[in-house]
Amino acid sequence: MLRTCPSVIALSAMAAALTTAQSADVLTLACEGTAKETQGNAKPQPISMGVIIDFTAGTIVGFADCPVEIEAADGLVVTFSCSYNTEISVMYLVGRIDRVTGDAEATSMVWRKEMGILVSETIYALKCRPAQRMF
Repeated sequence: MLRTCPSVIALSAMAAALTTAQSADVLTLACEGTAKETQGNAKPQPISMGVIIDFTAGTIVGFADCPVEIEAADGLVVTFSCSYNTEISVMYLVGRIDRVTGDAEATSMVWRKEMGILVSETIYALKCRPAQRMF
């Protein structure tokens, strides 16, 4: 007859709870779709990207070079934005990810300070799904 020590059971339950809690705090997504430059007659280009949502830190990695902050998050939608200011330009990103359908949309804009004009605008339309580790 196999006996299991109560402390081993408690430790296993605690480890499972920690793993679940950690995975709920950080969500890793694999996203595919298109990125379209709005200047000129550019056609949407296929894009594949990884997105990491860290609910504890309130940040998202994968969309832009600037630090993307979660503006709001609930069971349905995560909205985010960032802005980055240099000596010559201002970059701004705003977007949302639907947590039910996996649809993600974002718009990235860059303004040239000295001219006060929009230099580039990129619109992302993506379908995201939870990423699984390869190894």
